[in-house]
Amino acid sequence: MFFHVLLLLLWSVEGSQCLRILVYHPEPWRSHQLTFRGLTRGLGDKGHLVDFYTPYPMPDPPKTVNQVQLHDTLEELLDLADVHEFENCSPLRNMDMNYDLNAYVIQKTAITGKAFTELLSSNRTYDIVITEFTLWSEPLSYLAHRFDALNVVFTPVMDFPWTNELAGLPDNPSYMLSYQSRTNGRFIDFKERLKNTFRTFLQNFGGHRHLATRGQEIADAIMRYEGWENRPKLSEMARDAALILLNTHPSMSYPYPRAPHVKEVGGMHITEPKPLPKDLQEFMDNSPEGVIYFSLGTNVDAKAQTEQVFDVLVNVFKAINQKVLWKVGTGMPEVKENTKIKMQTWFPQQDILAHENLVLFITHGGLQSTVEAINYGVPILGMP
Repeated sequence: MFFHVLLLLLWSVEGSQCLRILVYHPEPWRSHQLTFRGLTRGLGDKGHLVDFYTPYPMPDPPKTVNQVQLHDTLEELLDLADVHEFENCSPLRNMDMNYDLNAYVIQKTAITGKAFTELLSSNRTYDIVITEFTLWSEPLSYLAHRFDALNVVFTPVMDFPWTNELAGLPDNPSYMLSYQSRTNGRFIDFKERLKNTFRTFLQNFGGHRHLATRGQEIADAIMRYEGWENRPKLSEMARDAALILLNTHPSMSYPYPRAPHVKEVGGMHITEPKPLPKDLQEFMDNSPEGVIYFSLGTNVDAKAQTEQVFDVLVNVFKAINQKVLWKVGTGMPEVKENTKIKMQTWFPQQDILAHENLVLFITHGGLQSTVEAINYGVPILGMP
């Protein structure tokens, strides 16, 4: 009898640690979704009950993860975004463009379909609410207020001054570099420190301006629920994060000071390598000179690559001894009658990077790709 009672008590203690968690992530950037998938899957594997709102539900989720599909805004954003203006505009204009795009995402996913309105009007309870924490997603922090839950935020991109500003430990621009800096950070002369101070000021100024104006307006328009009129200002709510997760790692960055509730969790999305599909396995196994993997990420428009650039790349790949796996976008021409180059719109990237015959990764330098290449010890040739 005592043994059965002991088992019941142990089961009760274990069960009491199960939390109800809301993960709301409408952003359509697949690299961002990749990190949120890693976090959500990890929580589900630990037995927590998770409602995951996403435009891209993950295959084979843990049994305790309930996925709710949101409207996919990726194609709409690619049509709205002007890549050339992004590259050539001022830092303040760059931030405004990011605000515009992400305001579109938040508002469009709120008014398209019933998922968001049903969530706000539901009688569910959550212990923790997790949303993205970047320079433009702050209105979503009101979800924690709506459900009277702990506010946990995750930054799927690099660390930047605005994160530390809201965390209560602002950057010192004399040595803490803004993500817009073009120096490697090892030797910073006075001129670069002055530029960095200007960039840091602009980013924080733009962030505070956004919270007080556009961000507050968006939140008041779509985040309406019982008691919303008496909630704190967005500037207060955005600072009220119990935990801030950064998609960075000490091995890839400099030892900057962090507030106690800011934690680096870079590489969380990395999984154990899985067997490759048969055709890819044979392609890589039968490559004595090695294989080069070429991918410019998920958001590069194939139309942006001119025919001349395409021809140059093809001629180079044909001339070298290594075989090439080339991730292309839709609408790209094929390289016919060539067994050295294999082109597809998607590859299992982590499983390819883990293969012993991979000798080089040509990448646009995306954060997730860089983390994965470092994890598997693959040399990188960057094409930012």
